Amino acid sequence: MRVGCGGVLEDCCWRLDKAWPYIGGTIGGGSMKGLYILDGDQNSWTQDANSTFHKKSFFYVTPYVGCDYCLTRKVHITFRLDWMLAFHKSELCLPTGPRLYFGFMFCH
Repeated sequence: MRVGCGGVLEDCCWRLDKAWPYIGGTIGGGSMKGLYILDGDQNSWTQDANSTFHKKSFFYVTPYVGCDYCLTRKVHITFRLDWMLAFHKSELCLPTGPRLYFGFMFCH
């Protein structure tokens, strides 16, 4: 299975002393592709008669909140929580759900 997406993001940041909270959102599109082998041997090089390739495109909206903590002027620790909402033909579809990010930001 493979999921790919891209879009435009917009956010707003408040630069307090060492903590920089932010809020924003992303809007865009993507696709989910999957190859399902229903019958056969995965170790053979022969063609499997019972397999299906499925591709679904989707539109998504992802609101998020987060906070950077400034260790130095150029290194920040960041926390971010978002919730991706993906739609295909006016119905909610996968990938949908919450994501939590934790990492380092290197600034210049």
